[in-house]
Amino acid sequence: GLMFLTGGDLLLAYRLLAFVIFVVGGLPWILWGIHENRRVLGTFFGLLWFFMPEHIRIYFTAGNLPQMVTTMLVPYAIWFLWLYVRKKDNCAAVGLFVCMTLMSFTHLMVTAIMGVSAFLYLLIDQIWNKDYRNRQIRQHTIRLLDQCQKPELCDAKINQTADQCDDNLTGGDAFSGVYVRSFCFWCPIGYIIFAGR
Repeated sequence: GLMFLTGGDLLLAYRLLAFVIFVVGGLPWILWGIHENRRVLGTFFGLLWFFMPEHIRIYFTAGNLPQMVTTMLVPYAIWFLWLYVRKKDNCAAVGLFVCMTLMSFTHLMVTAIMGVSAFLYLLIDQIWNKDYRNRQIRQHTIRLLDQCQKPELCDAKINQTADQCDDNLTGGDAFSGVYVRSFCFWCPIGYIIFAGR
């Protein structure tokens, strides 16, 4: 397709491919920068992602097209994972599943590394946020106890805080567990492994 656009010039088509990979692979970093109001940092990460030595080797020395596509999709998987975990956007799980599926069709090793890395990230995030939520609940309970003047109002506020604590400790919604979150990573990998048998 790119050779058609360049009139059959192979060298120009390869340069156009490098430009497309540069723009498409750097876009999620720029979107993150816009979302967090850190446009310069997001642009820097996009440039850094393209000019990493391993990516330059893949693009210009090895010419491995499936791995090029996979390295182009990895920032999207990171972007969707960040949206799902930090912003609680459940629609991002669909994008994450699509990215991981496409990655598993192009380069299985990079997909497996991405899946293990994401699983470790989700595990650490779950442990970190659980401690953070428990600290917030304890501080909130202490503030309520300090503000209580009447015993009957105090009992109602403490019961409400205890219910909130139970919800946070048991996970609250069905999608908060680290194992459920990592399901979208292991599903395509398991499909590829077991479909070959």
